[in-house]
Amino acid sequence: MNGFSSIWKSSGDSEAMQSAGKPAKDYKWIGERRYHEANPKYLFPSDDAEVNRQRKDHFITRNFLAPIRNPLEANIRVLDVGCGAGTWTIEMAKEFPESNFLGMDIAQYHPTSFLPRNVMFKQANTLTGLPCLDNSIDYVFQRAAAFCFTDKEWAKVINELARVTKPGGWIELVEYEYVFPNPCTRLAEYLNKLKMALGVRGIHTEFFPTHMPEILQGPEFRNITYNSFKTPLGGSTKLGKESLKSFELALTSMSPRMCAVMGVRSEELDNMIVEMLKEYVESEATMKIHVVYGMKPMIVKIPGSSTKSA
Repeated sequence: MNGFSSIWKSSGDSEAMQSAGKPAKDYKWIGERRYHEANPKYLFPSDDAEVNRQRKDHFITRNFLAPIRNPLEANIRVLDVGCGAGTWTIEMAKEFPESNFLGMDIAQYHPTSFLPRNVMFKQANTLTGLPCLDNSIDYVFQRAAAFCFTDKEWAKVINELARVTKPGGWIELVEYEYVFPNPCTRLAEYLNKLKMALGVRGIHTEFFPTHMPEILQGPEFRNITYNSFKTPLGGSTKLGKESLKSFELALTSMSPRMCAVMGVRSEELDNMIVEMLKEYVESEATMKIHVVYGMKPMIVKIPGSSTKSA
């Protein structure tokens, strides 16, 4: 099943997806980690280890909150923007076999074989424009993109997601926030350096906690709903343990770029991460999950007058 044959901007966009192996010029190696050059702002690598990290992250916040279950059980088009390893895309496709799922990411490291028949992956960059026609997608999902875009770029990103969403369709955004009320010395030092590394890239960690509740108001979406959920980072619960592991893997993934920021060798930073994870227990750390979703308003065309929302 392929329900996407009629959504492409041009005939070239409807070609089969490219191989997961990209030309070497698209990537940069730092130590043993591979980074995609198309978005040098992004601190995370694009390699097999990162795929494994994203898969673990997925099981902390699966799967959706928007009131879209009935349409999903019928037959709609779903776009997973920044799909990464494609875990959400594939799992949703298996749960809702009547709908069609399209995963897009700036880098291609998703599975290329044994895919459900209602799944398709393509390479795309939201900032340069998604290859979909206006009003062609019923449900747009995006998760963990806070480190991808600058504060100024977010308006462009949201407008692009809104452009491809059908009137009456939904957008859902999910972001993570690590909260450390009383960080230990090592952790406080690292967090300050991380904030600096992101800041010089135009990315600010407080943007989403501050602006996420109203981020869909720009395109004038309706029925906007914001929720946040908090879980301990660590502890005895399964979710707490998974959240802590996610945090540990995130630190490890960012290490090659953070070494340059902190002026230390990789071995030094590795030891620092081990010390942080030992000390952080006293910081009462939590992971906060932010979710916002909204519906694109219906457009009614009235002859002889401007369009208006239904």
